[in-house]
Amino acid sequence: LLQIASNNEAIRECKAATVAACVLRGEGYGLVYGQGYYAVPYGDSCNFILSYKGLLQLAIASGELCDIDVVPVREGELVGRNPRNKKPVFDFNVYKTEEEEKDHPVIGYMGYFEKKDGFYRSEYWTVDKLLSHAFRYSAAFKEETYKKLVSGELSEREVEKLKKSSPWYDIGGNQEMMMKKTVLRSMLNSGYLALADNVIQRAIVEDGKPL
Repeated sequence: LLQIASNNEAIRECKAATVAACVLRGEGYGLVYGQGYYAVPYGDSCNFILSYKGLLQLAIASGELCDIDVVPVREGELVGRNPRNKKPVFDFNVYKTEEEEKDHPVIGYMGYFEKKDGFYRSEYWTVDKLLSHAFRYSAAFKEETYKKLVSGELSEREVEKLKKSSPWYDIGGNQEMMMKKTVLRSMLNSGYLALADNVIQRAIVEDGKPL
């Protein structure tokens, strides 16, 4: 608690009980602060925020899966839709190396999981859809402020403060993890994965909920 408060001025302005509640909740899931979960200030309270890695760890711990991930889809890799079910079709052999990939912007993220019984599920979200979702559901992420950030209207100090207020403002950094987490969360909450102990469902409900 002392370490979290000493590293973040905004958290020091929050009610101590809400900061403690965030930490107790994260540690209760067996996650590490700064990796598996975060305490994100909003006004004078802290919100418990699961990270992408934290949600991934909980999914793996369910014991039902043999593979799970969310991967970026770059311009040129989305090649159409399956005429039978309208699902997007990708070609991840368009770019032969990671260096070649970097020259093309990320247009979305494709998540998938495969159960030990062979059942496979995938889901695709565009970047625009992910941002719209975040504007609607993330209390600390505002569309007008984000537009100012992207256009370069904010000072360096304002940018750093925004990054601390929400990972969605950290373009090229934690924002990617939040986009991946959104896709992963949607997949795990889709009903296609039966979770024996309901740990993930409880964590998803508590994620981002004011304390």
